[in-house]
This record gives sequence, structure tokens and C-alpha cells, in this order.
Amino acid sequence: MRDGWSDRLSEYLDGELPPHEAGELELHLRDCAACRQGLTELKAVVARLAADPVLPADQPTRREWQAIRRVVSTTRRRWMVPIAIAASLAGLAVAAALLRPREPRRAEAGAVTTVYVQATGELEAILRDNKARLRPETVQALEASLGAIDSALAQAERALAADPANDYVTRSMVRLRDARLTVLRQAVAVATSKEL
Repeated sequence: MRDGWSDRLSEYLDGELPPHEAGELELHLRDCAACRQGLTELKAVVARLAADPVLPADQPTRREWQAIRRVVSTTRRRWMVPIAIAASLAGLAVAAALLRPREPRRAEAGAVTTVYVQATGELEAILRDNKARLRPETVQALEASLGAIDSALAQAERALAADPANDYVTRSMVRLRDARLTVLRQAVAVATSKEL
């Protein structure tokens, strides 16, 4: 059974509900076994994700960490302003993707995955062809960002394999894929810009 609170359980678990709504949900949980069960299942997923071992493949290598440190410690230069703007736009796009309520239904999941793989492949090909137009520092920062997203995707895929029917993990996968596509689109826009 679905009620007004069943879709808000993950917000509650993440501490994102305003205090008055959290209180109302706690009162609702006393009377609704379905929501109590849903909350218990969400807590189990969060616990599994927290206990998921971080694999070496999920982490940057020593060389990648050194590259990240160099980029972070580099003094601000003129070329960093467009990158900072692009990063801000990427942050806004990720926030919009995370707040977007629309999610694909399970029947559409295969089609969505196919479109995602195709779009990612096309953007990566364009970026490969234009990568030489970017400064090495920009390429390193981009690769670090994509590596972090890929690491989170790998963990979410393992969680989804363990619990394929879990909507919370499915929504997380959709958000991470949206974030990766947004970063790739913005990188392609910068790399193909005539002003470089």
C-alpha cells in the first residue's frame, strides 16, 4: 500500500525532512506497518552500502592522487575561471538531477541503460578527439571527477546486484548516471569551444 509518507522515507532516513514533517512521519510509523517495513529495508540497504568494502579499483591510484594534489594546490590562473564556472554549472546540474522527482519505471530501466551507454560512448568519443585542446591540468581534474563518479557507480551497482528491487539504490544509480553525463557534456562543451 502506498500512502503520502512511503515516498518520503529515504528523506527521513537521510535527515532531510523538516522537523515538523519528521515528527508527523514518526507518528505515522506507529500505525503503519508497511512504512515501518519500508524504513527497515532502507536502513538495511544503507547499512550494506556502508559495509561495502572499498575496493582498490574504486579508489584513485597513487599517481592519480598526486595529480589531484597538484591540481588542487596549483595557484589560481586565468584558465581556472572558465573551469570554476563549468564546475559550478556541473554542481547545479547535479543538484537539479538529485532533486528531480521523475524516475524511470522498472520496465523502462533497460531502455534507459541503453540510452545512457550510447550517450556516454558518444560524449567520450568526442572528448577523446578534442582532449588535446584542453590543458593537462583540466584533463587531470576531469579524470578525477569522472573517477569519483565511476567509483560511486561501481558501489551502487554492487548494492543493486545484492538487492535488485530496491528503489533507493535504483534512484541513486539514475542520479549518478545523470551526474556523469552532465560532467561529460560540459567537458565536451569546453573542449569544443572556439574560444580555447
